[in-house]
Amino acid sequence: MMFADTLLVILSKWIRDLCNMFQAALGYLNILQPPSEPEPKVSKSSTSFVPDRREFYPAGSIEPLITKESIIKELELTVEEQRRKSNLLLVDFILTRAKRVFAILVSLGFPNKAALLKATKQFQKYSFGDAKLPITRENVDGLPFFGEPDVRPWDSRLRKDFRFKQFEFLAPVFCSNELHMEVDTLCIFPFTALNGDRKAGGFGEVFQVVVHPDHYENPILTFDKQRSSIAVKQIRGIHTADEVKLRTLEAEWRREISAHIDMNKCDDGLPHPNIIEFVAAVTKGDDRYLLFRWADGGNLHEFWQDNKKPQLSAALVRDVVKQFCGLTDALEKLHGYGGGDGSYRHGDMKPENILRVRTRPVTEGLGFDIDVGILKIADMGLPPTSMKYSTIRYEPPEVVLDKVSGRSRRQDIWSVGCVVLELIIWLLYGTASLNEFNDRYVVDNMDQLCPYFEIEGTGAAKRAKLHPAVLETMNLLANDPECKSGVHSAIKDLLSLVRTKLLVVNLKQGSPSRATAQELHQALDDIVQRGEKDENYWYTGSSRSHMQRLPTLQSMRPSLLSPASALGPRGPLANRLETTPSEGITITVPSVTQAIRSEYRNAENIDITNYPVDNKFADALVRTVRTEELFPPNIESTQLCDDCLKMNFFEPRFTIRDSLVNLERQQEFCDFCKLRWEVCAHLRAEQPEITTITFTRDQSMIRLNEGRVPVMSLCRSAGNQSKNDHIIQAGFPKLSEATSETHFNIIQHFINDCTLNHPKCLPSLSSPLPTRLLDLGTPNNPNIRVYKTTGTDKFLNYVALSHPWGPGPDFFCTNRDNLKDHEQHIPFDKLPRTFQNAVTTTRRLGLQYLWIDSLCIIQGEGGDWTQEALRMEDVYSSAYCVLAASSAKAPTDGFLVPRKNNKFLKFDMGGQNVSVCRFVDDFESHVLRGPLSKRGWVMQERALAHRTLFFTDSQTYFECGAGVRCETLTTIENQLVSFLGDPNFPSKIVSEKSDRGERIRLYEDFYRQYSRLEFTRWSDRPIAIAGLQKRVLRDLDVRGGFGVFDDNRSFLQRSLLWKKDKDDSVLERIKLESGAPIAVPSWSWMGYKNPIEYLDLPLGGVDWTPDEIVSPWATMRVTSKPVEENTVAPLKATARTFTFGKSTDVGFDISYDAAKPTAVEEKSLRCVVLGRDRTRFPRDDTTHYVLVLKPVTSATGDKESIYERAGAGSMSGRFIDWRVDEQSAKVVVR
Repeated sequence: MMFADTLLVILSKWIRDLCNMFQAALGYLNILQPPSEPEPKVSKSSTSFVPDRREFYPAGSIEPLITKESIIKELELTVEEQRRKSNLLLVDFILTRAKRVFAILVSLGFPNKAALLKATKQFQKYSFGDAKLPITRENVDGLPFFGEPDVRPWDSRLRKDFRFKQFEFLAPVFCSNELHMEVDTLCIFPFTALNGDRKAGGFGEVFQVVVHPDHYENPILTFDKQRSSIAVKQIRGIHTADEVKLRTLEAEWRREISAHIDMNKCDDGLPHPNIIEFVAAVTKGDDRYLLFRWADGGNLHEFWQDNKKPQLSAALVRDVVKQFCGLTDALEKLHGYGGGDGSYRHGDMKPENILRVRTRPVTEGLGFDIDVGILKIADMGLPPTSMKYSTIRYEPPEVVLDKVSGRSRRQDIWSVGCVVLELIIWLLYGTASLNEFNDRYVVDNMDQLCPYFEIEGTGAAKRAKLHPAVLETMNLLANDPECKSGVHSAIKDLLSLVRTKLLVVNLKQGSPSRATAQELHQALDDIVQRGEKDENYWYTGSSRSHMQRLPTLQSMRPSLLSPASALGPRGPLANRLETTPSEGITITVPSVTQAIRSEYRNAENIDITNYPVDNKFADALVRTVRTEELFPPNIESTQLCDDCLKMNFFEPRFTIRDSLVNLERQQEFCDFCKLRWEVCAHLRAEQPEITTITFTRDQSMIRLNEGRVPVMSLCRSAGNQSKNDHIIQAGFPKLSEATSETHFNIIQHFINDCTLNHPKCLPSLSSPLPTRLLDLGTPNNPNIRVYKTTGTDKFLNYVALSHPWGPGPDFFCTNRDNLKDHEQHIPFDKLPRTFQNAVTTTRRLGLQYLWIDSLCIIQGEGGDWTQEALRMEDVYSSAYCVLAASSAKAPTDGFLVPRKNNKFLKFDMGGQNVSVCRFVDDFESHVLRGPLSKRGWVMQERALAHRTLFFTDSQTYFECGAGVRCETLTTIENQLVSFLGDPNFPSKIVSEKSDRGERIRLYEDFYRQYSRLEFTRWSDRPIAIAGLQKRVLRDLDVRGGFGVFDDNRSFLQRSLLWKKDKDDSVLERIKLESGAPIAVPSWSWMGYKNPIEYLDLPLGGVDWTPDEIVSPWATMRVTSKPVEENTVAPLKATARTFTFGKSTDVGFDISYDAAKPTAVEEKSLRCVVLGRDRTRFPRDDTTHYVLVLKPVTSATGDKESIYERAGAGSMSGRFIDWRVDEQSAKVVVR
């Protein structure tokens, strides 16, 4: 009997005749059966759930139907044809290797049996059986049997139909042996029912499905032994041309898969009962799917909302505590997975991520008997990435206080403490009090949800403390009958655990310690054991008739002066962050505070450096460049210990945990242990308390203890094709000589790739040429001379050199005395080595013209430096490429220098060579902190260049608008670094992708970097940045000058709040000559020689005081040019007296520009209040950000009081005299 194919709407006449012919012989199983045939043995199951209505054949339903008899009948083989060896082999091929292939071919409806036979034989000829299915979009046009010269049954329609129809027979089967599937975009999911509605979140959807029983091995069972539904978390594909973003998302996705797979076996190789069961991860084109057990009881937050007035009982407390004991056991397993020091943290513990599985029918458990169920840890809130995202509400203080160190597992413990506190409130007072606690009490000054802590102070004095509402609530709970003094109860011990071991703010040594997951689990287990021995311990039985609600927190009554009250109950602040009952998906409702936060959402991640794998570029380079010398075949044999021999760098979450004692011992016998010891030995002296360390692979880098800068690099050999190619960067373990053909071919490839793929990086052809260039001649006539450009010169590509001039006056240059000689000929051997290298590199790049400032600008008396300096912006922005001699200190050093030798170790990973070496791709150290980058004028050269080759003594780097490429083929991405590498500087500061917080961080870092540069003439400091500053002012559409911006919001106050670097004791003022073109005011850091830092002000967390200060540009239009006259720009401000705090006083942190003032000097100092922390604290306890002033004598006889800047910092309001009198009148600050 034949099976149904409902999608085959037109059947050929010969198929219908065949069906009629064998109607009487129902015992024979043919391949096709009309949909109207009654009682088919096999039918398709339809689905319309992911993503469209398609039908599929259940697993195992096709194979029994494909028999020798049915094959012969479908192919209409005569008795004589059946005996032919070729047909016998064909039938055997179908039966043993190609039953599904044959079924697909039959379903296509070839015009006759001859065509079907020939098509089947084509698959046989190339041994293409079921195991090689599916045929993908990538190979469909390249398969040989789709284009045989002798017979071509495969037109474009049939090829398309085969590719489409095959998936009706290939629906995936979910099993524990394959937890990650990569399927075709046409793949049909075996979902036969969709229960409930799809729940949408910011990154996709969550929905509940039923999986066909034949496609779900070892199904999860519910309490009543039924198959559990499956929760499908669909993460929508990001459709973007941004390759960086795509690579980042792919890496995060693979890390998340690895985490779920590991979590699924964290309990001695089995799933933990208190972690939601993971079914599979599926990659389908650009979409991603995570499949979990469906939690039929919702999540903990929903459970609390559904059971608004729980009747406190011993059974309820016992059930809840036991479940939380199980949750912390699961957390302990995650934190300790894979060995001693642990490898995972959850990162987003909250009630919405604690799911509930019912243990009895929903009709039971009403009233007094609540079914707590089984609580399970999950993460179903559709975060952007699983390990970096967390909910601000439950984040610990160190996330704000310590942004340098990696996130630790103890952050989960803080989050659990928040959840347990909410649990206690719900148990004792119900949902109404819990909601009041969350919505009214633990809020910021804008009445919006905030963390369980607050930050006070700035800089080194910044510290955290518990939110006042949290502290007062715990004090109130301590007086509850279940928790008061003398009572022996489980809830009291839970509260004590929260106060002493979970919500611990300070993690420094000597302070109370926050518990580990192991300690937390043990503490909860102790509570369980006490309850097992004494039933009254669970619940004392005290009357609660008078304890219906949590008492009102007296200290948290809303102020009538708060921003929220000013807007009224119907203002935007009435909108909340709401959670729909849908597996914890968060739907954000816009509000004023959320709008403020959205302005600063990305700033924290602006200085993160990524090293994404880009093997497409690497493979293309290897195909075009001779690189044999970069993959040495014979190197010194790598000696490895047994543990290192077993390592597989391709593992999704490759991690090594070492004991420092053992590693030091092993380094004598194992090369890789020795390499690891070399990169961590410094910890012995710097952090003696550390005994165990962790090395983790991040893309192709290995980090020590999740540090910011990698300590080792990985690269694999190029060209070999394997399924792991995308995991590790193809690259070069050894670099060629700087003067070699290979080196120049590599940098030429960098430039060619940029030219072809980055049109925004190309210099403008319409820009004017420099006045002079060096003409390097031709291969046949390599004469070097100074060439004066003319108006008829068009489209001359030239290279510009960025180099150090050196300390003395004896440098090679063009002056009036030798100009005519240089216009005729400059001997190559007379050039300093750096210039020689620039000439060689330019020629090897195939270019004829080079610009070097000392040769193309006439130096000395009668020269044209003054005029040409004004054209410097055009020179660098119009150059085809800039060569930067980054490691050179003088023109005689050169930049094509021998490379530092970097030893590497070679591993054989299943035929794929992987090399490991110390971290070498350090662009920050080699370039940004190199000798050349210390020169004041170099920042302008880098910012104006469209693309730059940086030559260092370690390797060559190439920077363009797409990021930084290393000679090792590593790619580097950093938003802060790329700001100056922008070919259209400063376009990234006004990009639609940049929020206000990012813009603040960009311009602060821009000036911070510049303040660290050195000048031969310090009077150039305000001049060398003038062109760049004009661009920034123009693009930001703000007024300003002298390193200070004014946008009528907060830029003015922020840019005035700078201070000297912590390593400097005093600021040294730059002495300007009489008649200097620019007079710099005291409130600008441009008037000093020292590096500066900005005050660490919370983004979006400061209320500014515009009435306290009058901008120097208050009367100018935004388009006005910066103040650059030979006068001090007047800034007017309200100057207040203040009380001086001691260095040990909390709330007083002032950085003085000069030495600490004497007692006499203190009396004359004033402060200008520029802003204050956005907080609920009284004014005296609130941190204020101030500019400190000192009086000066007016040389012009002004009647106004004249002051100069003396420092900046923060102080609590109690130090400030707030009286309004003559002492606090507006003064002039110059």
